Amino acid sequence: MKKTLFILTTAFCLNMNAQLVSTLAGSTTPGSANGAGTTASFKAPVAVCTDGIGNLFVADYNNNLIRKIIISTGVVTTLAGSTTPGFADGTGTAATFWSPAGLVADGLGNLYVADQSNHEIRKIVISTGVVTTFAGSHLMADTTNGIDTAARFNNPHGVAIDGNGNLYVADTGNNEIRKIVTSSGVVSTFVGSTIPGSTNGIGTAARFSDPVAITADGSGNLYVADLVNEKIREIVISTRVVTTLAGSNSTGSANGTGTAASFNFPSGVAVDGIGNLYVADANNNEIRKIVISTGVVTTLAGSTTAGSTNGIGTAASFKGPNGVATDASGNLYVADTGNDEIRAISLSTGAGIEEFTNNTMELNIYPNPNNGSFVIEPSSAIKQTMQVYDVNGKMVLSQTINGKTSIDANNLNEGVYNISLQSNEGVVNKRLVIVR
Repeated sequence: MKKTLFILTTAFCLNMNAQLVSTLAGSTTPGSANGAGTTASFKAPVAVCTDGIGNLFVADYNNNLIRKIIISTGVVTTLAGSTTPGFADGTGTAATFWSPAGLVADGLGNLYVADQSNHEIRKIVISTGVVTTFAGSHLMADTTNGIDTAARFNNPHGVAIDGNGNLYVADTGNNEIRKIVTSSGVVSTFVGSTIPGSTNGIGTAARFSDPVAITADGSGNLYVADLVNEKIREIVISTRVVTTLAGSNSTGSANGTGTAASFNFPSGVAVDGIGNLYVADANNNEIRKIVISTGVVTTLAGSTTAGSTNGIGTAASFKGPNGVATDASGNLYVADTGNDEIRAISLSTGAGIEEFTNNTMELNIYPNPNNGSFVIEPSSAIKQTMQVYDVNGKMVLSQTINGKTSIDANNLNEGVYNISLQSNEGVVNKRLVIVR
């Protein structure tokens, strides 16, 4: 095995931003089992969202369930719904959904769900699992504006919320973006009309063709995955001006700037808070990245060949990814629909980040990435303490070593970890990558 020895003369931090893809939960075998990591199962998960406090929620489309994942442990539970489709309000599994397709947390303890085949927007109180119908009605698909259940939607797919408590709905069947004032329940047409098209413009003069996902950036803008148009559209909330951020009406997988780039059924969007937009490019089996200020599109992970391989960047593979979400720790989560899995991508602390806090110590870890078994080889054979931390800063392994030592970390999930080696000679911090 080839070893790479890192020798330092000064302290520094190097970010290679390698985008490690791993499986957070689920396996390629469909099902509805709760459990930890790959012991849990999903059936066509299509959307994900985070709540800002360490939880990920999944719209488990073909199971008609809303699932919850504790990110730090990978433990999956059912928050609400049952595998039998329906339109009943209630608590937890007493409530029913019919093909839930999008969801968003409001930061106040509530989750809003685009209940596609019921043509409704449902609300879940996360702490109790109580489900109510917030807007729309299963009785009819239409484009009627109004208050609460007097309003109508047509196969809504995506939902987003802004900093003022307004909810926006990608009303796919109506080719519109609808707005709901959460304090009053008033539903209105924000942009678009029932006539499909790809025209940019203001308000209802703009046109979409099957908008399926929507996200807000916290700075007054919305971004829409305009599925049939193969475009990512931008909406300035204050003016309702719609423009094309990237993509054209042509199907493809080309990277480039603005309309020079191409997509193949873009079906999920998420922002990271530092100026980037991530796109689940479903039929390309890729996760794409857009620098919002320039419109530059690149491939973050995956390739046009479908698969379920974990790995770095384009060496990883997906199968029809539909939903994406980011968290505050610099991770991206993917609803990998065709694989029935929830995948994780490390954005801010990719493999290859090495941080050293002492200028005399040397440390070698190999192989890295590894499958949970690796060798740690410090430059000194004196007794040292090795501690391993996950991305949330939680210590998950501690061991005393004397010189070159084989480490068994097979109990750790796939992902990126930080190894801290401490002795009277100083401290070295390095990144450890586990891939299976």
